[in-house]
Amino acid sequence: MLIIDVDFKLIEKNMKNFLTAGILLVALCGCATTYTTDNFSEYQSSHKIVAIVPFVVSMNSGNRGKEVTREDLLAEEATQSLNFQRAVYTEFLEKIEKNKVTVSFQDIDDTNVLIQRAGGFDEQGKLTLTKQELGELLKVDAVISGSMVLSKPMGTGAAVVTTLLTGWGVTNEAKINLTIHDSSSGILVWSYDHSASGGLISSPQMLAKNLMKNIASKFPYKVSNIK
Repeated sequence: MLIIDVDFKLIEKNMKNFLTAGILLVALCGCATTYTTDNFSEYQSSHKIVAIVPFVVSMNSGNRGKEVTREDLLAEEATQSLNFQRAVYTEFLEKIEKNKVTVSFQDIDDTNVLIQRAGGFDEQGKLTLTKQELGELLKVDAVISGSMVLSKPMGTGAAVVTTLLTGWGVTNEAKINLTIHDSSSGILVWSYDHSASGGLISSPQMLAKNLMKNIASKFPYKVSNIK
């Protein structure tokens, strides 16, 4: 009988080092571009409540097994859309608690229920309403929306375990677009495009934290922007 002596403490230590490295990779690898309309200060003075709607998520199936169907990917895209919406919302709430922004954010559960009741989602969970329609429906002054393209999709559950055991897909790459539209006019007043790569532990929460860290100095609703 073969007895294998496993040093679990050593494994735990190595995993912590691995996770830390992954976090640093997510935080450091990225580039971004920002657009702000020239008269944003006028919008800032009138915008009081902002809604964050579900993001459009696209996932490349290249790294998935043959057993993963297009329906599976669509279902995961819908899940990650809501996950990323919640992660971004949580990050913004932290900004509010520190009194760093001049707007408040509508509770995303209320946002999603109102859109659902109005039939604003298609069968795949994607929005079918314009920014003006969303503003009128949600009774907000501006709408934050965006998209996220994952070239090497994030796995969950058993997929993560398989990844850790086989070394499949060392890197997740994400291209994230965040936009702010004025509700009354539908005009784009601010946008942020961000590309990042991360390790196996990439998640909507980590990507949102990375995103917010990068836009912290550029987010237009900062108190310091008031003239």
